[in-house]
Amino acid sequence: MNRRVHFNVEKYEKLLNENLPATSSGLTLKRPDGIYLRTRNAYEQLCQTKGSQPKHFENPSLFCDYFTNGSPALFLQPIRREIISLQPYVVLFHGFVTQAEAKNIRKYAMPGLRRSVVASGMNQATAEYRISKSAWLKESAHEVVGKLDQRITLVTGLNVQPPYAEYLQVVNYGIGGHYEPHFDHATSDSSPLYRLKTGNRVATIMIYLSPVQAGGSTAFIYANFSVPVVQNAALFWWNLHKNGQGNVDTLHAGCPVIVGNKWGMFKNKNFHKVTCTAVTNIVHPKIIILSSSTHSPLVQILFKFFSYVQHNRTYTEEWWKPLLYILYFDLYNGCQWLLFFNILQKILFCLHPKKETHKSLELF
Repeated sequence: MNRRVHFNVEKYEKLLNENLPATSSGLTLKRPDGIYLRTRNAYEQLCQTKGSQPKHFENPSLFCDYFTNGSPALFLQPIRREIISLQPYVVLFHGFVTQAEAKNIRKYAMPGLRRSVVASGMNQATAEYRISKSAWLKESAHEVVGKLDQRITLVTGLNVQPPYAEYLQVVNYGIGGHYEPHFDHATSDSSPLYRLKTGNRVATIMIYLSPVQAGGSTAFIYANFSVPVVQNAALFWWNLHKNGQGNVDTLHAGCPVIVGNKWGMFKNKNFHKVTCTAVTNIVHPKIIILSSSTHSPLVQILFKFFSYVQHNRTYTEEWWKPLLYILYFDLYNGCQWLLFFNILQKILFCLHPKKETHKSLELF
């Protein structure tokens, strides 16, 4: 009954009649002419198909099970785990969140959604190859975020509390929303990740908060397979090798959403690389943070051990075992197992650079 509305309708109908759209027969599809994406053919193919999907019935290393990760909290209600790929190591945890949790997360994130950005040199900027909106959620603001952080720690064994990990990032992809092939870890020393002193991204977990009728798969380009959206499941993979170098096989993409509305939540675990310039420089800053004081037994034994090695350039079993036990109880039991093994490997390499360091892990 509004006159202005009726006037607008007549106006738009007149404009449509004057500027008839081109018919479908006259339209020609044109691919983007950018040359920056050399993997476009593989990317498009994986988004249209599923590539050479891993065949679980042919490879006994790919399986499904009820997973507890050795945690008492998961003993009575283990998580359903599906090993998707071994190289790169990709796991799908089914039923990772409940319907109510997914709904609450979407509701909390809605007011903070902004156009997603990417790293651009030393800065961050929007890009045509990432079309989505995102928001960051902190544990202090929403109780459900804290619960999810604890759940991630249980299934991965990683400490995902800041500053050891980033805040939860909620991303919304509308129709046509996508993220072309990229790495989650930094590939350049000028990346904002290093400027923020958060360390590189050692692992990623992506939680699907909504179903998608068509499209929206996660495609691993070099590994040649894609994972479709599974509502309430969580996809996990390692971005870095054990030596801290980036795993090129983790090049992945978010395929365009064709029908539906894709909601996802990301959590990136950060990790500081340990350098081996000198024996006395192996002590990682996180060891100091994890200890109650700089005079803790861990730090005392580490410095005594390094001092001993520096003067003698050798080690005995009596010195080696106490160091391992202290590292084990202070780091491994504190969900810092990747840091624990990284430090151990660096120490062994500094002591015996020409020997296979992994053999010494048999001490455990």
